[in-house]
Amino acid sequence: MSQAMSSRIFCKFQNRIICCLLRVVHAKPWKRYLIALTLIATVYVVLRQWDNQNSWLNYLLLNGDFGIDFDNFDNVLGAAFPIVPNIIHFIKIGNKSDLTFEELVCIKAAWLAQKPERILIHCDYCDYLKSGKYWSQVTRIPNLNLVPVSVPTHVWGRKLSSLHHASDVLRIRILQRYGGIYLDTDVFLIKHLDFYRRFELAIGVPPKQYLGTQVIVGHRSSRFLRLWLESYRYYKPDRWYYNAGELPTTSILFKKPTIVHAVPWDFGVHDLRAVLYNACSPRWRDFRAIHLLSRHRLDGVKPGDGRPISFNEENIKSYKKTFGEMARSVMYGQYGIISDDRPPLPPLLVALTNFSALPRYWPKIHANEGTP
Repeated sequence: MSQAMSSRIFCKFQNRIICCLLRVVHAKPWKRYLIALTLIATVYVVLRQWDNQNSWLNYLLLNGDFGIDFDNFDNVLGAAFPIVPNIIHFIKIGNKSDLTFEELVCIKAAWLAQKPERILIHCDYCDYLKSGKYWSQVTRIPNLNLVPVSVPTHVWGRKLSSLHHASDVLRIRILQRYGGIYLDTDVFLIKHLDFYRRFELAIGVPPKQYLGTQVIVGHRSSRFLRLWLESYRYYKPDRWYYNAGELPTTSILFKKPTIVHAVPWDFGVHDLRAVLYNACSPRWRDFRAIHLLSRHRLDGVKPGDGRPISFNEENIKSYKKTFGEMARSVMYGQYGIISDDRPPLPPLLVALTNFSALPRYWPKIHANEGTP
């Protein structure tokens, strides 16, 4: 198309616009009112539609490469729409092993509760996961991908002393790259976290305790993530939870509490082992997530108390404590004891179960912050 032809087409289009505007100006008053109301209604419908569907514009503004400045952001009320991408991150690093049964349960629970756009398992030995016992069940979970990752060995030039410290650093870097929802592989997600996706960063901080790193909902431009990683310049390799929890709590959150949305109870990052493994209580439904403390589950166990050394899809059917109820809900779509040899259900079938119709038997000691 020649430049002259392009100019003629543009002029014709411009003239038509001018003619339409002149007709509106010289139209009768009732016609002008009708046109104005039509335009207002159209704009209102379009804006409502964008807001209801987390518009691409909102997503680009807050998740694109724009260097978002959160200096004046309100982490008490949050944004009017989710600003954190609906992506769940797990980390599985440091050993050539399969997923455990508890990890399978937690990954399944995360999909059922959150319905994320993606679940990313960041792993260094991804091929071993694919050859494991539970991989066939993992592949049934929609939108799940393995992401090969290099395990950090140093932070700010200092050698990391353990795999757990490497995981602490890696989760910060992952959230700075993608944003989203980070969960430890032994965190059981009970309800969706969309309420917390409206904040710059939401993290569990139980009263009079250090922050819990097991559940983090954050935007990748979060100020806290940057300061948290910076605090590793004072890395102490011989202190288990110093850089992950103690230092960021005392040196960052105590001084700048407004840069995060602190969640006292809802993320279940405090010690709930007595509820999970020593009782059968519906109290677990009052949380949005619960850290299962799988590695410390057997601490203080006495011989002959009947507690399984390890869980699997068979002994969980008859396990009468709270975790048995939780695991059966995502593996078999029911809470009660199972006495037959039925196989686990695929996630899509479990999702058809109406768990919200089940009654509550326990008072809401820890009230939820968000809406169900």
